[in-house]
Amino acid sequence: MFDSYVLLDLQSPNTRGSSVCAIAVVSVKKDRVVRKKYSLINPDEAFDVINPMITGIESGQVQDAPTLGEYWSKLESLLKENIIVGHNITYKLVVLSQALKRYGIELGKCRYFDTVELSRKYIKADSFKLDCLTEVIGYKANKNIREAALKNALAAGEVLTYIRERHALSEDEVHTYSFSGSITEKNGDSMAAGLHRLAGIIQGSFSNGAINEAETICLKKWVVDNRIYKKYRLFSNVIDTLTAILRDNTVAEYDKPKLILFASKYSVSPLFSKTALGIQVLQGIIEGISCDNIIDKQEIEKLNGWLLRYDYLTGVYPYDKLVHIVQELMENQVIGESDTDALREAFLEMTDPAGAHSHLPNQFSLNNKSFCLTGEFTCASKKVIAQKLKERGAIEKSRVSFNLDYLFVGGMGSKAWKYGNADERTVRALELQTNGSKVRIIAEEELEIIIS
Repeated sequence: MFDSYVLLDLQSPNTRGSSVCAIAVVSVKKDRVVRKKYSLINPDEAFDVINPMITGIESGQVQDAPTLGEYWSKLESLLKENIIVGHNITYKLVVLSQALKRYGIELGKCRYFDTVELSRKYIKADSFKLDCLTEVIGYKANKNIREAALKNALAAGEVLTYIRERHALSEDEVHTYSFSGSITEKNGDSMAAGLHRLAGIIQGSFSNGAINEAETICLKKWVVDNRIYKKYRLFSNVIDTLTAILRDNTVAEYDKPKLILFASKYSVSPLFSKTALGIQVLQGIIEGISCDNIIDKQEIEKLNGWLLRYDYLTGVYPYDKLVHIVQELMENQVIGESDTDALREAFLEMTDPAGAHSHLPNQFSLNNKSFCLTGEFTCASKKVIAQKLKERGAIEKSRVSFNLDYLFVGGMGSKAWKYGNADERTVRALELQTNGSKVRIIAEEELEIIIS
């Protein structure tokens, strides 16, 4: 049983999880390697600075290499007709699927063994990284093999052989992979926005290179907040994966690629404009950075890099304000507690715009003052609230304009809001404030005092 399979490993030029710069496929029959296929791949995408340090592959080495689309014919039948074995193989299959998409190719369904999963079940080890497991099982790689992808593929094969020599693997341990690369309308705007926020939280949490306890709690909170969508296959997979990763309140080194993949995969969407999508991801980044109440220089540098890459958000509140604050901080040689106060205020404005700005003026009056309602309220219906405000002499408006006096924001918000905790009306009011408008944003808690 399972005498024939292929070993797969690949290398990526960057952390986006959507391209390949090297790939290795090894055919195994009756526990003997019968064929090795390895090639550098031109990824048709830029290299990150750090990736060549990890993979040993630089952009100049792949300029004359085939693209994945050109090389695919040499691999297609091997991967579609055999069980695929690899270490953290689900991540690699998704990267492969993403990379193939740019050439209009679908990987389709594949059967696979993941040696990470099997090792956790059958091998006692302090770490399940591939190099640690090879030490445990006593495997020494062939020093003549310098290609990392080929070396890793063969090592994963040795781990599988070690396990199979000691345990009888069942058909149930072979999984089926099927790539779902996009969020479709049937998932709903609110679910898509939740995944975009998750992508941002992961990016923000990794800004200083590691995920700490507070950031782990933040990710767990996302899982709790989105469990209502678990009946949908896409969300079920994300939630189950996150739950497994966060079970011991830490993120192991070998689990980081899965989170990075989520960050890449759900930073795109066919449901929202580039602007709405960018703001949703940015909100998550802010949440990931600020959830531990510490903002260090490395996080500021990462945020600055993101803001520069997404400069199409120029003119969208609060992007311009964040850019101004972050660039001022970048110019400082030393960033102290007082230097980041303005940034924390901007962060709060994004994550809780009504709470950040809500305050009643000392000389509060509703007589002849204009107001607008937005969001869903818990204290009463909009109709009842509007009537009570009118009885106090206020004038209801249907939209937010420069001369509006008050915008009252419902405490329940709205699942339809594209910007998470803020809708277009709230964002418009914030923009007008920066341009000199005296419009005041009032949260529902203070509205209750007014109408009680």
